[in-house]
Amino acid sequence: MQKELLKNGVKGFLVSIGTSVLLIFLFGYICYLQEDPRGLFAALGLTALYVSAVVGGISAALFNKSNGLTVGAISGLLFMLFVVIVSFFLRPANETIGVLGWVLYIAILAVSVVGGLLIKKPSKRRKKRSKRR
Repeated sequence: MQKELLKNGVKGFLVSIGTSVLLIFLFGYICYLQEDPRGLFAALGLTALYVSAVVGGISAALFNKSNGLTVGAISGLLFMLFVVIVSFFLRPANETIGVLGWVLYIAILAVSVVGGLLIKKPSKRRKKRSKRR
């Protein structure tokens, strides 16, 4: 059971990566069409990041079909670690991560868990009895 949760969490993480690549290309094209795109960079970058995390949590829960909280958390944790590692490589050597930066990283995990919770296990529906007279 735990192996299956991890496997589906990794699948959700991979969906997050794919979604973020697609959104970055889409948002890059939108910025390319603007005269002065500097104002859009931060907003569209964060949008791509968090939408990707939500999609990863949702897809992990869909792959698992239950226990969306756990697989959403696994997917979000892997995606958060990936973003933190990549940001360490892309950050200048003398720049540190502030408190707000760590809050934004933790928010990746939180929105992925919310995405996993959006998918609920389908409940068994009762058949309605028709009233015959």
